[in-house]
Amino acid sequence: MIRILLLSKNVLSEQELLQKLQRLNFEVFTSSSTLHSLIAGDPGADLADYFSVVILSETISCREVQTVLPRLVKEGRLIFRKADRSFVEEEKSILSQEQITDWMYSEASTEEIRELIASPFYTMGAENPVTHTFTQDQFSKVDNKQMENVLASLSASEFKIFQKLKQERGHTVAREELCQLLWAESTQSRMVQLSSLIKNMRVKFKANDIDGEIIQTVWRKGYILKQ
Repeated sequence: MIRILLLSKNVLSEQELLQKLQRLNFEVFTSSSTLHSLIAGDPGADLADYFSVVILSETISCREVQTVLPRLVKEGRLIFRKADRSFVEEEKSILSQEQITDWMYSEASTEEIRELIASPFYTMGAENPVTHTFTQDQFSKVDNKQMENVLASLSASEFKIFQKLKQERGHTVAREELCQLLWAESTQSRMVQLSSLIKNMRVKFKANDIDGEIIQTVWRKGYILKQ
């Protein structure tokens, strides 16, 4: 299964592309927070490593694309820059062809997107997603494939929680902060929903033979990702 990370400054503006990608049965995660982490050089941005395809939205400026590309380029990974057809040639003169796999037109049809993404995998003989190496302090006892399977099974809300906990690894993240991240409010009912999401995540970790308590509860404070 090909996993795609769609980086955008405005997640809502990507609904049309998202629907086309999902129609093609790709696993897609759209994120603005990961983009901001990449631009800022935040260590939490290494969550991008779990995806074999990255699409850079036209909402991202060319200068910002130049900033994040060095952190995204990995052997076997496909990186597409989404842009208006009239602007593609100008971008080609600015961005390195060695870093950008290809350009994706904003008005591209579902069929064009299918061939654009699928063809390079067959050319490289890489139908399987890229394998990634965790740094020494990141889940040293967890097999890479196990973690990829877990991340692929997480819902959008669960992925946001994992992303935040990993970004703040070693530090407790307050329940109120997680609620604000997910729903822009922190109420008792949202706390209950958060507890349910954490429980589901632990089940998914355990289902992949990873210690279900990798997300630890800090009594009356919040949650922390066990290193």
